[in-house]
Amino acid sequence: MIVERTLMAAKVEAVEGTKETLANTDVFISFAPAFDPDIETTKRNPMRDSLSQYPAVSGKRSGKMSFDFELCSTGAAGTALVCITALMKGCGFAETVNAANWVKYLPASSGWPSLTLARYDDSIGIKRIWGARGNVKFTWEAGKAPMAHFDFQGADFEVVDGAFPGTLPQPPPTAFPPAILAPTFTVDAYAALIAKVDLDMGIKLARRVDMNSTSGYKSVMITGRDPVGNFDPEDVTVATYDIFGKWKAPGTMGALSFIAGSAAGSILSVSLPKVRHLTVKPGEREGVRVNAVSFQATPSAAAADDEITLMMY
Repeated sequence: MIVERTLMAAKVEAVEGTKETLANTDVFISFAPAFDPDIETTKRNPMRDSLSQYPAVSGKRSGKMSFDFELCSTGAAGTALVCITALMKGCGFAETVNAANWVKYLPASSGWPSLTLARYDDSIGIKRIWGARGNVKFTWEAGKAPMAHFDFQGADFEVVDGAFPGTLPQPPPTAFPPAILAPTFTVDAYAALIAKVDLDMGIKLARRVDMNSTSGYKSVMITGRDPVGNFDPEDVTVATYDIFGKWKAPGTMGALSFIAGSAAGSILSVSLPKVRHLTVKPGEREGVRVNAVSFQATPSAAAADDEITLMMY
């Protein structure tokens, strides 16, 4: 019954919207895992000789799960965690593995599988959703591990009794995420002094209504994406970097990139080929002048599906 004794699990579904049996190898650790079930209810208020209410009818069911996850590999270059493969694919990414060298993730416009996810709650039991797809938000902050916040929506849910899996979860204790230190961050070839970069992939989700399904939904589909982010560079002279001029000029875009970590199996490379400044607002960070910049992540070319490239070495 202890909150901290919680594990998550995820698995790609062989059949769209059909619940998978989760194995010990599908289990992983996470931060702040949340479960949010939903059942639509229809009130019944026919004309009659009383003001008393008739009981409502339970209708379509769905569920949500969210959690934070440290972006890391197994500790060996070119080997992806089973859970990361499932989670990234369920959020609209395609995975490419170059064995013993690197694992790469790029946005995809089709071919994303649906997932079954579960939360194991100490001795209380298991919460599950299935037919699920989701959105992911990345946070890269100086001195901290790179984090991914996942929000999944499923076509149905259940709560059942069950025990903890009898195995160590992913990632293993020997695998460490890289710290965001000395990452050689640049935007538009300028090495800005920043504290943090956030990127929300902006995945749009829609539940597929299906009268033939027991929950009323077949699965959750991805219908679009609109990746946007922000970072906070120290203010500098126009001659050093004309950030307001970049914002004013239509179509002005530059690349954003950095690499965190140095040990094989614990290196993360992030590359956005074209970012467009959306807003620039002067502010301060511990008494130092900064500019709060929001941006749109766009592909290198039309329909390139490369607004972001994540690589783990």
